[in-house]
Amino acid sequence: MSDQKTALVVGASRGLGLGLTKALLAAGWNVIATVRPGSSLKETVESGGKLSVEHLDVNDPATISSLKQRIGTGKLDLLFVNAGVSLPDGDQIATISDSDFDYVMRSNVLGPMRVVHQLLAAVKSDAAVGVMSSDWASSDVAPNDWDAYTASKVALNYLMRSVAANNADTAVTFMCLVPGWVKTDMGGSDASLDVKTAAGGLVKTIEARRGTGGILFVDYKNDELRW
Repeated sequence: MSDQKTALVVGASRGLGLGLTKALLAAGWNVIATVRPGSSLKETVESGGKLSVEHLDVNDPATISSLKQRIGTGKLDLLFVNAGVSLPDGDQIATISDSDFDYVMRSNVLGPMRVVHQLLAAVKSDAAVGVMSSDWASSDVAPNDWDAYTASKVALNYLMRSVAANNADTAVTFMCLVPGWVKTDMGGSDASLDVKTAAGGLVKTIEARRGTGGILFVDYKNDELRW
């Protein structure tokens, strides 16, 4: 029986999602990478693991249900939801529009958690279920000008704690993962980390923590953060 691990990476077309896909494949995982309908991976990916690409939009429940049916149950060693957005000019709560606030919350909280709940049956009993969080969601970090984005990550963390509590009788490890400040479209060119370093650290953290159970708020260096 093969001991090769399988991961589903949701939101893998570019940036950290693509970087995580590459890092997992390089570590020998098989990866199911999702992109939005009509999209594709932005780069050619080569590795030792097997890669397949599926279509999913976290804001379209029908695409989540469709992928759930195709994957089946008990197949995944890792479910990782990378999907998320920020507004290019900031999102202070005093000035953000109703539509922009709704967009950030749907994309960063409701959509990812729908994926987690819908696809939880697809993970193995000792799997890891991770979402991309932010150190801005930690109580140790001072408030900033990105109100809606930060609030969305705090809400995402809370809902992951909730789903972990409701599955406390399993060995599934629920993880709110922090990649650091990364050179992506969202992080900007002044960021301190490149995608390869951040993604590689996340994979090592996932591999070290998978199967321990419970809920973790942890960064790419495997250091725990305060909620």
